[in-house]
Amino acid sequence: MPEMSDGRQALPVKRAQLGEITPYTDRQKTITLYVNGDQHFFGKSMIVNRRFTQTWDTFLRQATEATGMMNAAREISTPTHGTKVNRLDELKDGFSYVVIAKGTFKPLGYVILDARVL
Repeated sequence: MPEMSDGRQALPVKRAQLGEITPYTDRQKTITLYVNGDQHFFGKSMIVNRRFTQTWDTFLRQATEATGMMNAAREISTPTHGTKVNRLDELKDGFSYVVIAKGTFKPLGYVILDARVL
């Protein structure tokens, strides 16, 4: 291994190949948001990427605007068990989430309610 000027050994660095995803880039995620306790809200699709959504607070503000809620979003939970999501990297592409402004998670079967008859 090559040595640094102060005698420490430098760790080998792998160079990113063309088209390879590096740790500093993040794929965009498309998620579906539901309003907590609203059985008439059929879900709103939202794209999350690091360019426009850099912090959790920014994401909560965008979720409030996307769902048209009167009160600001305070929490995001999974629609089946109500598990809280606290960071952007916990969001998964193609998954659904419930936006909670006040109170606790209300299990309504959000994904089942979205089965609209066309």
